[in-house]
Amino acid sequence: MGTDRPLERKTILITRERQQQLPLAQKVRARGGIPLAFPCLELEPKLDNIQKAIAKLRKGDHVIFTSSNGVHCFSRACDRLPSEVLADMHVCAVGSQTAKALAEIGIECAIVGDPPSQKGLIRAFEQTGMPRRAFFFRAEKGSDQLIRFLREHGCETHLIVAYRMRCPASDAGPIVDMIKRGEIDAVLLGSALTVHHYAHRIGNPELASRPVLAVISEQAAEQAKRDGLRVQVVAKTASFDAMLDALEDHFAQQERKDHGTA
Repeated sequence: MGTDRPLERKTILITRERQQQLPLAQKVRARGGIPLAFPCLELEPKLDNIQKAIAKLRKGDHVIFTSSNGVHCFSRACDRLPSEVLADMHVCAVGSQTAKALAEIGIECAIVGDPPSQKGLIRAFEQTGMPRRAFFFRAEKGSDQLIRFLREHGCETHLIVAYRMRCPASDAGPIVDMIKRGEIDAVLLGSALTVHHYAHRIGNPELASRPVLAVISEQAAEQAKRDGLRVQVVAKTASFDAMLDALEDHFAQQERKDHGTA
């Protein structure tokens, strides 16, 4: 096998939440890999929190979403069309994927973070001006960087826990057995929380580190270190495409080394 398709016939664990598995699995297949679902996140919407916030939205001028999961939970909590609920509001998305999720429920974003991150939204607010009163829909666990920035600049910011990501309780035994047999080549880990849950589900740091562990960010790599995992691949930018690029580079380099052409 040449290095033009380094993921060819590699079995790669997809650890995203079940509803988000397909797009990443398709990316893996497009590069020749064999995706295998092993969700390490399970979505638990906090609909009561969202509904209470919806009742107060008219007091604000900006609504901020930092993930497509937050968008989907918000949509489920609405008792009418989400576009009606958010009419006349400045809707902000952390990046293009969140903006796409909003577009799918009929909402056009006024501001989209670039690069896709809370830092990207901070940069956008510095250019367009600060919100006066913002409602921030987020996971239970997440960065407070944007909230601190807004509050430090005089914005009355309301944090709404729209959902939490828990660790699935389904049986991990079949995947553990595959790792023991050397049948898993790599694991894609898309957040620090995913890393932590993966380590918990496998139950043994040495075993969990036998496949090539690819993480999406330095933050995720730091979490892996805390969990006793050995990371071999870190994406250059925080995206799944960049993570797959880095994983391809890793396997290509490994193949050249195995063939004495490094």
